[in-house]
Amino acid sequence: MPCELVKGENFTAIQCGKPRGHTCDSNGPGVLILTDAPYEVEDNDENRKKYDSLVCGGSVNCSQCGRSAYSAMMWI
Repeated sequence: MPCELVKGENFTAIQCGKPRGHTCDSNGPGVLILTDAPYEVEDNDENRKKYDSLVCGGSVNCSQCGRSAYSAMMWI
């Protein structure tokens, strides 16, 4: 899958990664990016409260495979 810029109403992200048999979309629930392990967790109210002091950002993710655009950055 080639890298591409994904723009939405409230976000801009780079979606990039190795092919997985489908074209990734940005329709998944999103993830919170943390400064410590686990480095990504689903973006929901429970995790926002639980990891409040560790959140340093967020990312869109694919509704088909769950890979976040953030985790695919290593292939750029």
